[in-house]
Amino acid sequence: MRPRFDERDTIFSRMELVPGSQRFQEYYKNNPEKDDVDRSFREAPPGEFSHHILENQFIDETFGLLADMRQFVRGPVADKLSDISPEEAVVFLKHNALKQGAVLTGVTESRENLFYAVRGRGSRYGEPVNRLLPRILVFVFEMDKEEIHQAPEPRQSAEVVRTYLKAASVALSAARFIRSLGWEAVAHMDGEAEVVLPPSAAAAGLGEIGRHGLLVTKKYGSRVRISAVTTNLLLPVDKTARIVPKGLSAFCDSCGKCAAACPAGAISPDAAVNVIGRHVNHEACFSTWKRYGTDCGICLAVCPFSGIA
Repeated sequence: MRPRFDERDTIFSRMELVPGSQRFQEYYKNNPEKDDVDRSFREAPPGEFSHHILENQFIDETFGLLADMRQFVRGPVADKLSDISPEEAVVFLKHNALKQGAVLTGVTESRENLFYAVRGRGSRYGEPVNRLLPRILVFVFEMDKEEIHQAPEPRQSAEVVRTYLKAASVALSAARFIRSLGWEAVAHMDGEAEVVLPPSAAAAGLGEIGRHGLLVTKKYGSRVRISAVTTNLLLPVDKTARIVPKGLSAFCDSCGKCAAACPAGAISPDAAVNVIGRHVNHEACFSTWKRYGTDCGICLAVCPFSGIA
């Protein structure tokens, strides 16, 4: 079984550490091998696309809005259980998510290796993830093909954050609705997730993890973003055939376009696997984000399943 991952070790968690703070000092005391590379990221000059003021301002403010929305991932649960059945509930929840912009939905049973071991972002930093609600309802959202084709320019990053916002809204709405029925529900969105979203979507049958460590779906390729809800409402687990590209794993082994196109060489050209799928050097990947001043996106744009020439 894949070991659970400490979210504090993700590059995003590390970049949120405030130099000089107690949390900062404790982390690098326990992980001194990460200190030099992380310092180089913090001291890096503005990226190549930093002059794109409008797009970058929009991206920053939308991520700020997403941070403000994190407080709603949990909430009060109604005292009385609704008499709606799990079968009725899942049909409604999936239909509603599709109407709100999701393109794929699925339910999987919770497994320990789909959750972080320890939180590394937000108000629950450092807290062990021990309470695993038994169902994960996953939502997948398409990103616009033309916008993603602009990678690594800021237009691509703006599309990413727009999709994150849509995904967060659907998860927050679904979790609040489930709580109103009397069951516990927690939303998982960008920056505030106890579940590791790509493997959770794969477990729900919505795709597979590609060489680049991202979810690959049959119709949309890697042009997707994900959110989820965990709940103790025992929604029926999807037992139908998996909605995955046929032979994806073997195809990824022989394709290698994402590895060849990666400016930092962050994607392994072999078939080695790591904690969330195939091997990606996250520090090397992030060095390209700093170089461009965007979230790059070249690997998902060149994936043959993404449908971008």
